[in-house]
Amino acid sequence: MPTFEESGYPGLLSSTFYGLLGPAGLPREVVLRLNAAVVAAVARKELAERLVALGYEMASNTPEQFAAFLRDDSAQWLRLTKMTGASAE
Repeated sequence: MPTFEESGYPGLLSSTFYGLLGPAGLPREVVLRLNAAVVAAVARKELAERLVALGYEMASNTPEQFAAFLRDDSAQWLRLTKMTGASAE
């Protein structure tokens, strides 16, 4: 099976990720408290080892870094759908 680049889509990266999202307008202090709790949980040795054993690659970031990741990821898939003419139907 050809890679994305070999198929004419240079720079395209596809991965699965998990993240925590909340409603718009969520108070900053709540966002930071939730982020700190998730970062602490995935840093626990027992949980980290279990998730790695299941094939996950662990990564934590700030709310701003995750927002930037989501913007970039969405832009990438929008670009691909425009290039290919794909639709959500």
